[in-house]
Amino acid sequence: MSDSAGQILAPSEAREGGQQGVSHADCQRVSQQLSVILDVEELIPGAAGYTLEVSSPGMDRPLRNSAEYERFRGRMAKISTTEPVENEKYFEGRLAGFVDGKVRLELKGKVARTVELPLEKIRKANLMVEF
Repeated sequence: MSDSAGQILAPSEAREGGQQGVSHADCQRVSQQLSVILDVEELIPGAAGYTLEVSSPGMDRPLRNSAEYERFRGRMAKISTTEPVENEKYFEGRLAGFVDGKVRLELKGKVARTVELPLEKIRKANLMVEF
Protein backbone atom coordinates (compact mmCIF):
# COMPACT_ATOMS: atom_id res chain seq x y z
CA MET A 1 0.00 0.00 0.00
CA SER A 2 1.21 3.56 -0.55
CA ASP A 3 0.35 6.83 1.12
CA SER A 4 -0.92 10.02 -0.54
CA ALA A 5 2.67 11.09 -1.29
CA GLY A 6 3.32 7.80 -3.06
CA GLN A 7 5.52 6.38 -0.31
CA ILE A 8 5.27 2.65 0.28
CA LEU A 9 3.86 1.69 3.66
CA ALA A 10 5.85 -1.22 5.05
CA PRO A 11 5.31 -3.26 8.21
CA SER A 12 7.19 -1.87 11.21
CA GLU A 13 9.97 -4.39 11.57
CA ALA A 14 10.95 -7.98 10.96
CA ARG A 15 9.24 -10.36 13.36
CA GLU A 16 10.10 -13.90 14.49
CA GLY A 17 11.94 -15.94 11.89
CA GLY A 18 12.61 -12.86 9.76
CA GLN A 19 8.94 -12.67 8.70
CA GLN A 20 7.37 -9.27 8.28
CA GLY A 21 4.54 -8.70 10.71
CA VAL A 22 1.76 -6.19 11.14
CA SER A 23 1.79 -4.17 14.34
CA HIS A 24 -0.99 -2.20 15.99
CA ALA A 25 0.79 0.97 14.90
CA ASP A 26 0.80 -0.27 11.28
CA CYS A 27 -3.00 -0.78 11.39
CA GLN A 28 -3.48 2.65 12.96
CA ARG A 29 -1.33 4.35 10.32
CA VAL A 30 -3.15 2.65 7.43
CA SER A 31 -6.54 3.50 8.96
CA GLN A 32 -5.65 7.17 9.38
CA GLN A 33 -4.17 7.54 5.92
CA LEU A 34 -6.97 5.65 4.20
CA SER A 35 -9.61 7.69 6.07
CA VAL A 36 -8.08 10.90 4.75
CA ILE A 37 -8.13 9.59 1.17
CA LEU A 38 -11.73 8.37 1.47
CA ASP A 39 -12.84 11.71 2.95
CA VAL A 40 -11.00 13.92 0.43
CA GLU A 41 -12.03 11.87 -2.60
CA GLU A 42 -15.60 11.36 -1.25
CA LEU A 43 -15.46 7.73 -2.37
CA ILE A 44 -18.22 6.65 0.02
CA PRO A 45 -21.48 8.51 -0.68
CA GLY A 46 -24.14 9.34 1.87
CA ALA A 47 -24.47 11.46 4.96
CA ALA A 48 -24.16 8.45 7.31
CA GLY A 49 -20.46 8.17 6.54
CA TYR A 50 -18.61 4.95 7.18
CA THR A 51 -16.74 2.95 9.78
CA LEU A 52 -13.28 1.87 8.71
CA GLU A 53 -11.73 -1.12 10.45
CA VAL A 54 -8.17 -2.20 9.74
CA SER A 55 -6.76 -5.33 11.33
CA SER A 56 -4.19 -8.06 10.96
CA PRO A 57 -5.03 -11.79 10.83
CA GLY A 58 -3.79 -12.22 14.40
CA MET A 59 -1.53 -14.72 16.09
CA ASP A 60 -3.98 -17.58 15.49
CA ARG A 61 -4.49 -16.66 11.86
CA PRO A 62 -6.26 -19.06 9.53
CA LEU A 63 -4.15 -20.96 6.99
CA ARG A 64 -5.74 -20.95 3.54
CA ASN A 65 -3.26 -22.05 0.88
CA SER A 66 -0.08 -23.99 0.21
CA ALA A 67 2.12 -20.88 0.42
CA GLU A 68 0.95 -20.19 3.98
CA TYR A 69 1.71 -23.75 5.09
CA GLU A 70 5.26 -23.25 3.77
CA ARG A 71 5.57 -19.71 5.16
CA PHE A 72 4.67 -20.85 8.66
CA ARG A 73 6.75 -24.03 8.62
CA GLY A 74 7.91 -24.78 12.16
CA ARG A 75 4.89 -23.13 13.83
CA MET A 76 2.22 -25.03 15.77
CA ALA A 77 -1.14 -25.46 14.02
CA LYS A 78 -4.57 -26.92 14.70
CA ILE A 79 -6.17 -28.59 11.67
CA SER A 80 -9.50 -30.34 11.16
CA THR A 81 -10.40 -32.38 8.09
CA THR A 82 -13.67 -33.08 6.29
CA GLU A 83 -13.10 -36.80 6.57
CA PRO A 84 -10.76 -38.98 8.63
CA VAL A 85 -7.08 -39.20 7.73
CA GLU A 86 -5.39 -42.13 9.48
CA ASN A 87 -8.64 -42.55 11.48
CA GLU A 88 -8.56 -38.99 12.86
CA LYS A 89 -10.22 -35.70 11.93
CA TYR A 90 -8.53 -33.31 14.41
CA PHE A 91 -4.79 -32.68 14.49
CA GLU A 92 -2.45 -30.45 16.50
CA GLY A 93 1.21 -30.35 15.63
CA ARG A 94 4.14 -28.50 14.11
CA LEU A 95 3.91 -27.56 10.43
CA ALA A 96 6.55 -29.37 8.40
CA GLY A 97 5.74 -27.82 5.03
CA PHE A 98 3.70 -28.61 1.96
CA VAL A 99 4.65 -31.44 -0.43
CA ASP A 100 2.76 -32.89 -3.41
CA GLY A 101 -0.57 -31.28 -2.48
CA LYS A 102 -0.34 -32.36 1.15
CA VAL A 103 0.30 -30.48 4.39
CA ARG A 104 2.92 -32.21 6.51
CA LEU A 105 2.29 -31.99 10.25
CA GLU A 106 4.59 -33.37 12.95
CA LEU A 107 2.46 -34.79 15.76
CA LYS A 108 3.60 -35.41 19.32
CA GLY A 109 2.16 -38.02 21.60
CA LYS A 110 3.12 -41.40 22.95
CA VAL A 111 4.78 -41.96 19.58
CA ALA A 112 5.88 -38.93 17.55
CA ARG A 113 4.87 -39.18 13.90
CA THR A 114 4.37 -37.10 10.78
CA VAL A 115 1.00 -37.07 9.05
CA GLU A 116 0.28 -35.81 5.53
CA LEU A 117 -3.08 -34.11 5.12
CA PRO A 118 -4.40 -33.59 1.56
CA LEU A 119 -5.17 -29.89 1.10
CA GLU A 120 -8.61 -30.65 -0.35
CA LYS A 121 -9.58 -32.53 2.84
CA ILE A 122 -8.71 -29.68 5.20
CA ARG A 123 -11.86 -28.07 6.60
CA LYS A 124 -10.19 -25.57 8.91
CA ALA A 125 -6.61 -24.74 9.88
CA ASN A 126 -5.25 -22.11 12.26
CA LEU A 127 -1.89 -21.28 13.74
CA MET A 128 -1.69 -21.85 17.48
CA VAL A 129 -0.37 -19.25 19.90
CA GLU A 130 2.85 -20.37 21.55
CA PHE A 131 4.41 -18.83 24.64
